[in-house]
Amino acid sequence: MPLRILSLFVLIAGLVLVAIGCGDNDGETREDASAAVSEYFADYVAIDQDVNGRIRALKTAYPDNYFDVADKTKFSLQQTKDSFSEYVALFDEFLDRFEDLTAPEQVQNLHRRTLDANQAVNAINHIRLDLLNGLTTAEEVDAIFLADDPEFAEAVTVQHELCVEFEERAADYNVVYDLPCAEVAEQPAAD
Repeated sequence: MPLRILSLFVLIAGLVLVAIGCGDNDGETREDASAAVSEYFADYVAIDQDVNGRIRALKTAYPDNYFDVADKTKFSLQQTKDSFSEYVALFDEFLDRFEDLTAPEQVQNLHRRTLDANQAVNAINHIRLDLLNGLTTAEEVDAIFLADDPEFAEAVTVQHELCVEFEERAADYNVVYDLPCAEVAEQPAAD
């Protein structure tokens, strides 16, 4: 009889371990968790592609803006103001949509850190936009975008590192896509 009880105990313990391995306290299986994370990344990709596509279109809409002309002595101050204003508005939209995503537990920390890093960069962009809108001559633009700005450089570095981490984490869930991490490292600044 004691052997039966021991066997029953081992069987129950084994089933408990299998149940723990297959899901969490809410009864969610690993497959469910993986599907939720994959869906999260797919939603992120849709937002990223939509907003970044419209950001890239600014180059066509404003071909003479400061950021895209080779000869910095031949740019349009008004196009630069308009282009950067639209860029910042699109960045705001991206942040709003990204913040509204429901991050599964497995990526909540990465989601929060990525959101914080992008908000830090965009806060500086808002300051730059205010400065840019107050300018009356093209010569003053260099002071905003070419000045040594360690805070901005650090914010962009963190943003770039998280972009790469985001790609790697998505790949862990078989979501493969190419985020514009190289573009992240090249925030609107003069070349």
